[in-house]
Amino acid sequence: MVCVFVMKKKINNPISSIEYICAKCGTVNELNINDDYICSNCLFRILYKKKRIGIKKIIAI
Repeated sequence: MVCVFVMKKKINNPISSIEYICAKCGTVNELNINDDYICSNCLFRILYKKKRIGIKKIIAI
């Protein structure tokens, strides 16, 4: 009698882009991890991280 166990490995897919909202014009920007935190519409540097529950303020230096 041969028993074979098959284990399913959980694959964690990292988020490729995160949505940010511009503090000046309200444009939704999708930025990757290594991108500069600058609005694509008005080039403003204060962005808010878009979450399901709340918004977190991000200021680029």
